[in-house]
Amino acid sequence: MKNLSEITEKAIQHLQKYSNSLNTYSDEAFAFKAEEKIWSLGQMYEHLLTSTEFFIAQVKGCLREEKGSFEGEKTPIGEQIIASGSFPPIEIKVPEKYQSAGEPIAQPKSVYQERFGEFIQILPVLQKEIEAKPTTYKRFHAIFGMITASEWLWCIEAHLRHHFRQQEKLEKLALQ
Repeated sequence: MKNLSEITEKAIQHLQKYSNSLNTYSDEAFAFKAEEKIWSLGQMYEHLLTSTEFFIAQVKGCLREEKGSFEGEKTPIGEQIIASGSFPPIEIKVPEKYQSAGEPIAQPKSVYQERFGEFIQILPVLQKEIEAKPTTYKRFHAIFGMITASEWLWCIEAHLRHHFRQQEKLEKLALQ
């Protein structure tokens, strides 16, 4: 895993790239679904928004030492993925019992520009808080097992990076 400043810098770059891409999509392209089981760009953005919010909440929970533990370990797949530095280049399914009901529902593009801008402001603050209070306190991740605040911060960057492949595929479908 990279150091926290590199993780934060990369995550900010990813958020800026996603935000800049929003300006290139028409409303029709943003909502376009090639097939029922394939998300639209808007649904992918909603997933990125809600996942990033969730990961930020986990970082904050670790820093407050709430609803987690100093005990527990990563799963073997969690160890492997974090050690490799990226999610595998496949579609990852969250275990069913941790999935939210239904598909993501896209909001207007302006919502993502605003919220991604907020994330860009929040991430350096979280980085500084983690560095000021390095803790081994952990919270549960559905695939990775028990992970620390710095590992949750890494999840933000790695998750945003992981979805670039999906973004590229969806753009090819929507912008034909």
